[in-house]
Amino acid sequence: MIAFMLAHAANDGFGGLFPPLLPLIREYYNLNYWQLGGFITLYRFFGSILQIPVGYLAYFFPSSTLMVTGLLWVSIGLLLGTFAKSYWMLVSSFSFAGIGCATFHPLSFSILSKLFNKEILGRIIGLHMGASSAAHLIGPFLIILLANRFGWYWPVRVWCLFGIITAIFILVVLRRNTEKEQKAEGKAFRLPFISSSLVFFVIFRMSWSFAWKGMATFLPLFLVETAQFSIKFATLFYMAMYLIEVFARPLVGDLSDRIGKRKALILGECVLCAILYLALIFVKTKLILLIIVLGIGFFAGTIPVVSQTYVIEMIPNEQRERTLGFLFTINTVMMAFSPLVAGFIADYLGLTESFVILTALICVSMIFLYFTRETQ
Repeated sequence: MIAFMLAHAANDGFGGLFPPLLPLIREYYNLNYWQLGGFITLYRFFGSILQIPVGYLAYFFPSSTLMVTGLLWVSIGLLLGTFAKSYWMLVSSFSFAGIGCATFHPLSFSILSKLFNKEILGRIIGLHMGASSAAHLIGPFLIILLANRFGWYWPVRVWCLFGIITAIFILVVLRRNTEKEQKAEGKAFRLPFISSSLVFFVIFRMSWSFAWKGMATFLPLFLVETAQFSIKFATLFYMAMYLIEVFARPLVGDLSDRIGKRKALILGECVLCAILYLALIFVKTKLILLIIVLGIGFFAGTIPVVSQTYVIEMIPNEQRERTLGFLFTINTVMMAFSPLVAGFIADYLGLTESFVILTALICVSMIFLYFTRETQ
């Protein structure tokens, strides 16, 4: 569990570095909003679309080998990207690095769902995803320590080193603690599992993730340009959002195990998220904004925990790797394009208006979740 949490933190921590760095990257390369969203979109796109073949590769190669390879790939690729002298060199390096991100999510969640009983799966997923939140907290802290003094690229370089060390560590741990590396069970070349509830859930998750990632990416910039925060202060608020996630994710995952009604819990959290995002737009007082950001971290940060547990329970055990490969691909492709779309909306209508539109999308997404059915 510790090895998986460290690997999850290393893998997801790269994405957490970029939003607070956007003001510095924009100044360094003299970029506009859509260019800022563009290089992040390409990084996430390649890490998303390749999760489908990864889901099938797990039937031929041990999952730990695939995960270690991916973590080394993204770490080395982004390390090269920090030496880019032009925007298009940056785009190329980040696109190459994004390929490595494809290996971790569909494999780790499937393995965890097989190692632990359904009755405690919510808290296990909560712990696993809490490690990702911790990475989103530690990464911005590195930015505060290093970015202004040494340049935007040094926090990324430090995290790349952490990624390389973690990849080696998880390989050693898994090789020493398992008698034989396991491949996925069942026939490899089959279509993924599908049901009406799964289809409605996928539409919900696509819509919600698109809105959430678009707003989260531009939140530090929103605080700088709209609420007149300094870059350092905006980064601290961004860190606070992930600090609350670290503790909230295991707690809410455990709560979902105890009450059993995961759909009702997700719907309630979506309503509260929409209210908080609207409040974020209209409130300018720093203390109240901090409370709002903490609330967003609590509710928006725990929706993926409960929803990921919810969807895993819909999928038969022998079809999880390939099905999760498809689901993560669909979901993360939507998240990959959301910064680009949010950037376009911000360029033509305004950053505040883009937040209003994305909040409305969260409300629409709940309609599709309503039509899913709980598994017994």
